[in-house]
Amino acid sequence: MKNKNKLLIVGVLCSLLFVSCSTTVQVRNLVPSEVNMGAYKNLAVTSCQPFNNSIYWSHKITEIDLDRQIDLPSLTPMSIQTCVAKYCQDALFDSLEDSKFFTLTDPELTSDLISVGNNLGNTKELFTKKGINAILATKITYLDYEEYLYKKDKTETDSNGDSIGKDYYLHQEVAINLSYSVIDVLQNSIITTGSMSDEEEKETLVGTYLIDDGTGSPSYTQHLNMAPALGNLFTVCIDGFVETIRTKLAPVWTQTNVSLMKNSPKLDSVEDAYKQV
Repeated sequence: MKNKNKLLIVGVLCSLLFVSCSTTVQVRNLVPSEVNMGAYKNLAVTSCQPFNNSIYWSHKITEIDLDRQIDLPSLTPMSIQTCVAKYCQDALFDSLEDSKFFTLTDPELTSDLISVGNNLGNTKELFTKKGINAILATKITYLDYEEYLYKKDKTETDSNGDSIGKDYYLHQEVAINLSYSVIDVLQNSIITTGSMSDEEEKETLVGTYLIDDGTGSPSYTQHLNMAPALGNLFTVCIDGFVETIRTKLAPVWTQTNVSLMKNSPKLDSVEDAYKQV
């Protein structure tokens, strides 16, 4: 028994020593959502409506420079508008599901309910029978992109101060707007609504032309054979939109480091324990 007491005392002292040596502790905080969705936890997420206006699309990007023509096939599909909308609805659904705050109805089933309800004229009844309180609708109101090749003189120079060649770059940029609304099923009224815009761009080295490659002859080296798909740039924009919507609708756990006050060598409450060792 005496040995057990000593072990317990040593354990307590070790814990106190660990705490006294720590300068910070991690504290979790539940940050409330901007919109009170407590009465709308059964949420249906619609399919995101794609941007339907026609946009320019090309299967390759071309640069003609003197006697050189650079053709760079594009990996961006003709269906880019549909692909972006599909990614948006899936990313939003997954994010809200991860919050564990809502009971969600996925976009496919939501679309079926809306279609059947519109045909029968009883959309509200269908949703209320499913226990759905609100509908989250999203729409891409604008989408555009641009891809082109351009050249720059190499910054290195020869002994005469002349450029030693050229670098060819691919410029890619995207722009997108997204609007969303949360609708009360029973009242057929808007709970909250908003819109967001974003742009992203990227520069990629495609090829390098050298007036003299060291053998007295010019050379051209191709670094990139296909233009990267623009989906990655749109993804960056949409991920930001999704985070904004989630923060507005669902509480979010955050973690902060809190500094501790300096601890004295001994605490009055454990003075007896100190005397035992």
